[in-house]
Amino acid sequence: MFFRQLSGASDQPSLEYAEQIFNRLESRKVKKNQTLLRARTIPNELFFIKKGLVKVSVQDEKGNHHVCDFHAENEVVGSIHGYLLQKRSDLIITCLEHTEVLCLNFQDFEFISQSYQGFKTSFYELVFKFEHRRFIDKSMMIAQDARSRYEVFISKHHAIVDRIPLKDVASYLGIKQQSLSRLRRDMQ
Repeated sequence: MFFRQLSGASDQPSLEYAEQIFNRLESRKVKKNQTLLRARTIPNELFFIKKGLVKVSVQDEKGNHHVCDFHAENEVVGSIHGYLLQKRSDLIITCLEHTEVLCLNFQDFEFISQSYQGFKTSFYELVFKFEHRRFIDKSMMIAQDARSRYEVFISKHHAIVDRIPLKDVASYLGIKQQSLSRLRRDMQ
């Protein structure tokens, strides 16, 4: 599915096309609490999660971390903006469990883009769809109370919610951990 979307074609991508991409991916095992991307660095890689769970966060001027998103198996994570423009990113990507990723570095992305005409266009289309969906989701959260935000979070992340530390869920929802504990108790 992923290769079909990136190929820009409606049929199956060629074996050569798939092999070209797979040969450029570096497999990496990352330990729990290890950082895949540090703030204020130029991201040189995108990560395809084979196994595991990561959180994406930012750090404010006081040094507090605020969780923006979670990604698990079969998802792509990275600072897309920083990666594509080769500019510093404020995002921090941290593994919440032992994680296995496939890494696509920027030089290989450029090589594949030059080798396959529809690749870059299809990649941008996928990124725009993802970013638009994320913007709509975050916009909807602003207008909701804490209980509604938590219910939406559970429905969207039901497969991984038990794997995420409570403090990170609270940060994502924009509430204190104690408030989330009380909310969960009230919902039971």
